[in-house]
Amino acid sequence: MAKHKKSANQALGRWVFALSVLFVICAGILVNMMLREGKADPMQTEPATTQQTQTVPITKATEQTEATEMTQATEETEATEETEATEGTEATEPVTTPPTKPAPKPTEKPTEKPTEKPTEKPTEKPTEGDTTEEEDGPPEALTAMLEASGNTYEELSHNDCTQLITVVASGNKAKIRFFAVKDGQWKEQTALQCSGYVGRNGVSNSKEEGDGCTPTGLYSVGTAFYISSKPSTGLDIFKITSDTYWVDDPDSEYYNQKVEGTANKDWTSAEKMGSYTTAYKYGFVVDYNTDCVPGAGSAIFFHVGSKSTAGCIATKESMVKSYLAELDEDKSPYILILSSKDLD
Repeated sequence: MAKHKKSANQALGRWVFALSVLFVICAGILVNMMLREGKADPMQTEPATTQQTQTVPITKATEQTEATEMTQATEETEATEETEATEGTEATEPVTTPPTKPAPKPTEKPTEKPTEKPTEKPTEKPTEGDTTEEEDGPPEALTAMLEASGNTYEELSHNDCTQLITVVASGNKAKIRFFAVKDGQWKEQTALQCSGYVGRNGVSNSKEEGDGCTPTGLYSVGTAFYISSKPSTGLDIFKITSDTYWVDDPDSEYYNQKVEGTANKDWTSAEKMGSYTTAYKYGFVVDYNTDCVPGAGSAIFFHVGSKSTAGCIATKESMVKSYLAELDEDKSPYILILSSKDLD
């Protein structure tokens, strides 16, 4: 009996539990339905709408403010990045910036000066063999000297002359220059520019024996000479001995000629060349008065010297040797002597 009562109680408990669960479920369904109906009721939604309407402007303003701040921040960031990029570009790019922007400062010191001096340096002595290159025509200086002396390039060409020494005298001093034909065109060899001397009374176009003047004009370069050691030269050359004379007596049949010894002496005056150990150490003969016209002048040489002469051309020993080394009889060398006044 007690066992049967116990089973009945358990069954009742299960029903109560089931009803409780059913009640909870129904209540939940009811609440859910009521909530749905409440959302559909305009009286209930009006406050909510009002509240939502009131908050929307705030939200938009906030979003606009945030968007503005974000945009400004973005623009500032982009501007900063652009500025940094520009600064980096200015530091590395070469000076090719468009004209609307300021040119960047150079990052390195220029390696070249903006302005260079002319390639010819008058204060420096040119090296031997240097020439003055001119693209069009012969050197202006040579053209001017030929015109002033009444000579022409055609005359030089007619004489097969391709080497020319020029002597421009100012008083008893002179400027000596050398020109030669190279590749079919006259060029100046600046290494042979030098100063020198002429006759103590300057130059003359009417030379006379004993007047102390150097004759002006265009003359061929004659034979070279020396006293002791033979220099290098392309000219015919003779050695001066103790018996070498150059006759300057207008009455002698040997006037203005070189004579060895005195066996046929008929002169009362002649230069004993071996006695001029310094002046005639090196030199060459200027072919002046080759017709030996009496009294027209004699013994005109280009030789070593540091002062005015009796009628010759003189310059320092090193330059005389340089001229001898350059001169070549196969190039028919000539010498042109004139006054600087002729160039004025």
